[in-house]
Amino acid sequence: MKRIVWVFIVLSVSLSSLSCFLANPEQQLHPPVTFLLSRSVIGYVVITNSYTQLLDHYGRKGVSLGVLRKGTILPVLERRILQDGESTTERWILVSGEEKGWIRESSGKMYQTQAQAQTALKNLLQGQQ
Repeated sequence: MKRIVWVFIVLSVSLSSLSCFLANPEQQLHPPVTFLLSRSVIGYVVITNSYTQLLDHYGRKGVSLGVLRKGTILPVLERRILQDGESTTERWILVSGEEKGWIRESSGKMYQTQAQAQTALKNLLQGQQ
């Protein structure tokens, strides 16, 4: 009886370890560019408007820090939703580039990874030609 148990254990361990070495390299997992638990960057935005203002504060009281052009990719650090009254809602995102500032979320399109944003930018630029 003990012999059968030992044979079973040896076979199980052998097959388990062998399966690790025989994995097809095309089926291996590749982690995303932005780690899922990263709190420093929550995504990337591609600016889709011709120009958009970069503000020092979200909302109407923000002072312009500069202008971002269409096709710019920036990391997104934070999101805010402002509600004026019952019907008006504005979404703002904090981006970090040469300067850190706020833009309206409607000025661009959000993506989870930088690679996705770069692919979207290529498609956006090909659509203009």
